[in-house]
Amino acid sequence: PVSHSLRMSSDSLSEGARVRIISYEKRPEYNGKEAEIGNFSAADGTYECWLIDDEFEGSYALCTRDLIEVIEKEQAFGVGDRVKGKESGKMGTVISVDADGDPKVKMDGEGQAQQRFGKEFQVVQKASFGVGDRVKGRDTGRTGTVTAVDADGDPKVLLDGEAEASQRFGKEFVLIAKASFEVGDRARDRHSGKVGTVISVDGDGDPKIKLDDEEEAQQRFANDWEVIERSKAADAQEKSKKKKKKASSSSSSSSSSSGKKKKKKKKMKRSPSKS
Repeated sequence: PVSHSLRMSSDSLSEGARVRIISYEKRPEYNGKEAEIGNFSAADGTYECWLIDDEFEGSYALCTRDLIEVIEKEQAFGVGDRVKGKESGKMGTVISVDADGDPKVKMDGEGQAQQRFGKEFQVVQKASFGVGDRVKGRDTGRTGTVTAVDADGDPKVLLDGEAEASQRFGKEFVLIAKASFEVGDRARDRHSGKVGTVISVDGDGDPKIKLDDEEEAQQRFANDWEVIERSKAADAQEKSKKKKKKASSSSSSSSSSSGKKKKKKKKMKRSPSKS
């Protein structure tokens, strides 16, 4: 016969995993409480379950696998993520994320975004990079603007203070603000892939778009579309801002930046065998 310890191995829990105690007859007050997994004993198939609540600090229960349930790790929300209310089923888009990791969500069909608790939502689609998005380096903390996105979904980023954009890996950056639509922008439907031109933008930031294969423009939800090419007017305005910033900072930066500019990371060509 297969030993209990071997049966447990396929469903074993790692040290530090979060669990909830379902039923513990020796101490009924532990039931429903959250705990952190400690050592596992193969002799009797029990886990040390160290209780997290302050009132039970330093206490633990010895539980077999059937007496506990794993608590799913909370999802990390990001700007632009599409989310769904766990109870309401309503869809929305994350506008910002506070210091506790809780999202500010603009629900579809509503005018104002509201701060919410992360536990109330689940991420159904992670945000993708789009032209004009503002991003921040995960390691460096430097900010920049996405100027293009390649076939792999990785952004070409123009870092603030630099003259040229470089191709980067998406995993190196986090979105801090989605691009706002401007009249004349070329946009693509995230679902159908259809392309069109922004004719106007309403008070909520949602664009009216004329698709290339349609006669009439229609009002759309911004979260269903991504900018693939900025309008010439928007580009000219951005370049003008950068010239002014460069002119104002050139005198102070010229002496301190000499010889200290980091070499930009170039994106390596990917292997076609990558899964």
